[in-house]
Amino acid sequence: MTEHYINIHTHRKARYKDETAIRNAYHRHTDIHYPVSCGLHPWLIDRFYSTELMSQIELNLKQDHVWAIGECGLDKAINTDLEIQKSILKAHVNWAEMTGKPLVIHCVRAYNELLPFIKSSQAIFLLHGYKGSEEQSKQLLKFDNVFFSFGKRLFQADEGYLKSIKTIPLERTLLETDNSNYTIKEIYKQYALLKQLDEGVIKKQLYITFADIFKLNLR
Repeated sequence: MTEHYINIHTHRKARYKDETAIRNAYHRHTDIHYPVSCGLHPWLIDRFYSTELMSQIELNLKQDHVWAIGECGLDKAINTDLEIQKSILKAHVNWAEMTGKPLVIHCVRAYNELLPFIKSSQAIFLLHGYKGSEEQSKQLLKFDNVFFSFGKRLFQADEGYLKSIKTIPLERTLLETDNSNYTIKEIYKQYALLKQLDEGVIKKQLYITFADIFKLNLR
């Protein structure tokens, strides 16, 4: 299993036999039997939020195939009131603490606002599609419950983003396809190129990290 490609966040089923993927199921109740994440995306709050929906998501999180919570988070590029976003994120953090499941975090221009949630919780935060600066990365690396997931932007990495990638150690890194047309194998290859590491080393470490986060037995 350590030879598997880990796709920590995707909108599709796994494409390969040697790919372990967590598919984003949004807030829907899904009768599927492969790993998914479930939560209320910030973009969908205005359209779908209700106390009934939040209760349904909480029930969904008890399903064995729901491995992670989210994606959820904070987005300052949308019109939804940030305080409302924070209250809904707080509910997701509470669920993560109750279930022990990690959070798949969507964060746009709001890492400073996310920090208090990270500081006050023992939940694991998986920062999907991470785009933070080198300085933001250094600040976030102070917290052991934070992991950084890279995906499609690896193919448009400017100098600043490359510095951020190189700042984050392999042990705190995960990779994803998200909603892109890239395969997870292409993502691994591009990350290996930018990081100047052997792809086999990356595959082994990312699986170890994945197994640790999800409490899988490597034996």
